[in-house]
Amino acid sequence: MQIFIKDDLAPEATAMLQALYSRSPKSVVEHVAKVNAVGADKFMAQYYVGYGHQSIGDCGTTTIFIEGISLLAAKAIQSHPLYNGQEASTRYMDFSVRECISPVLGTRSFRDTAKDLQQAWIDLSSEVQRTMVAHYTAKYACPSDDKGEFAKTVQAKAFDVARGFLPAGVTTNVSWHVNLRQAQDHIDTLLFHPLAEVRLVAKEVMFLLQQQYPSSFNRTTRPATMEYIDQTFWEVAPKVGEVDGEFEKGFSCRDELFDFGNAQRQSHLWIPRPPRAPLPRSTDMLGRLEFRFMLDFGSFRDLQRHRSCLIAHGDLEPATTHSWYLSALCGASGGDILALRAAQLQHDIQKYFGSDRYAAYYCPLATLVPVVMQCSLNSAVYIAELRSGQTVHPTLRKVAQQMAAWLGMVIPGMSGNLHADMSPDQWSLKRGTQDITEIAPPTHG
Repeated sequence: MQIFIKDDLAPEATAMLQALYSRSPKSVVEHVAKVNAVGADKFMAQYYVGYGHQSIGDCGTTTIFIEGISLLAAKAIQSHPLYNGQEASTRYMDFSVRECISPVLGTRSFRDTAKDLQQAWIDLSSEVQRTMVAHYTAKYACPSDDKGEFAKTVQAKAFDVARGFLPAGVTTNVSWHVNLRQAQDHIDTLLFHPLAEVRLVAKEVMFLLQQQYPSSFNRTTRPATMEYIDQTFWEVAPKVGEVDGEFEKGFSCRDELFDFGNAQRQSHLWIPRPPRAPLPRSTDMLGRLEFRFMLDFGSFRDLQRHRSCLIAHGDLEPATTHSWYLSALCGASGGDILALRAAQLQHDIQKYFGSDRYAAYYCPLATLVPVVMQCSLNSAVYIAELRSGQTVHPTLRKVAQQMAAWLGMVIPGMSGNLHADMSPDQWSLKRGTQDITEIAPPTHG
């Protein structure tokens, strides 16, 4: 037996190496020599594009870095079950220097009003941050030996509240690590996204990929397929909130597609189960669960990062602010005044933009949206346990606890075998340790 790791080749060359296995039993060492002789671009043009062997494109990956796009555009890029990447955390941004995407057209006065509204939200968020820092500093005692972690915890907890008052049009940075085939497929849909910003991003990404990998991204456009995507993928997708009245009941779950009888027979697979241990993949065959709930858009952004489930949400439009943010704010000195300012800004969004699609760029992250999440039992257990931890944002943590309670009550044998944290929110210094820090180089003396 021989094992090789080849990470030093370009994506198309890596794809070619793997493709050669399907045609030749020779060693990868010999295939590397062929790559160098033939050239990966010629091979990809002949087999991947020319012969339609799109699976070859699955074997080569690239990493795309997209900077200065709105939070809305970031969610569109990440709206794929196979998305891999990272997004800049709002906790570590200085919003006094961050730009906002303001796409509305009209008179100069109207455009200025739109930009002023976004700036008003950013200013309010900054004031909320200062207010909550003062509130938490006075409310909780600082351990004498953990002053650094205490200060970080205070800042993080304060931002949990302040982030809810940032406009969704504020800019962020996103990385996207993707194989060549999926990049093409996802961009094909993003080219027809309802938001012009997303369409522009898709065009720019495709242009750069064509420059970088001309053999892999010269696929002939299929007009009929593009027209179908345009008519079905984004524009006429049903609004989540219009499906039925389930959202009026709060948290709910549909289980018509779940096999409870088989789950009863297989319940020994999770009795007992160590903390955070995944259920066997075979349990995915038990069927699907569909959770429905209202969640603020800020926490929806966190939830959408899970790739083990399918998540849809209603449009972000002028609506109700999640009560948690207002309750936390009104508990601080002077916070009630800031809450009134937030209410006025919500009113201004409705006044100036109504239900226009681009109103989303001016809505705060605390705005409620209806969410539908379909997942397997394995995925549901994982999310309920992971997102119920004390360091998770309180609004998302509540949903995870509701999921855990439902699973424990309904799934045979699951009660007592879930490792979710069902305790009330507590003050914990762990919130201040969730950071990436630079390690000082060693000193030589």
